[in-house]
Amino acid sequence: MNFNSKIFSFLFIINTINYISAKDTFQSVSQSRFIIGTTDVSHNTIYIYFNQSLTVEKISISKINDYNWSITGEDFSVFGKGDEIFDVLIQKPGNYSIILTPNGASQHTHDEECNHSNQIKTIDLVVLPISFNLNFDKATFTQTIHGGVDVSGTQLIIPSKISVFPETAILCNELKVISSGVNASISGRLIEDASCTFVSGSKSLNFNLSGSADADTYIMFDVFFNNILIDTYYLPTKISH
Repeated sequence: MNFNSKIFSFLFIINTINYISAKDTFQSVSQSRFIIGTTDVSHNTIYIYFNQSLTVEKISISKINDYNWSITGEDFSVFGKGDEIFDVLIQKPGNYSIILTPNGASQHTHDEECNHSNQIKTIDLVVLPISFNLNFDKATFTQTIHGGVDVSGTQLIIPSKISVFPETAILCNELKVISSGVNASISGRLIEDASCTFVSGSKSLNFNLSGSADADTYIMFDVFFNNILIDTYYLPTKISH
């Protein structure tokens, strides 16, 4: 790497750190980031809902047309090349394997910036048997959250549309919310009893909350299904006094 490349890399890292710091203030309007489908880099795993296709953001490969690929699972096998992978609809829940093999479309030398597109890549694909469409624009709290005050007795209500794979029993208690933010320690479970199972259709998700958060801070609520982060609700205003 020459001197100019080193300077560029250093400036890129500094700008990235500044961007992350600004993002952490949560000063934007209420929004959601769709976590299902993004790659868990540490485990090289992608989670998606059933009846869903992969997208550029989910597979996190910048030059997908440099690869041939295969997706295999129980009673499932499909092969293709390049961006044809985004046309594949995975209809059945389960565990799949994606193998990306370089097709020679790009030439790689170590005299150029390394992207290692000459390496075979293997990604685990987990297709979940349930999907959630969470309407954060209409999310409400039964009481205002005040800084430093325990929120026990307060509910977070999120309207949703749910699809469950046929003949699949999924317990409601597999869904939970956990807050993120400076000195925020709020969590919540659905109010349904332990025997409740999800069914397809519209449903109001009512989470009983506990814990507290500091005043004058922005927080967000991560929504987990079976300990998999599926979505995030950004509280649009600071916690009040």
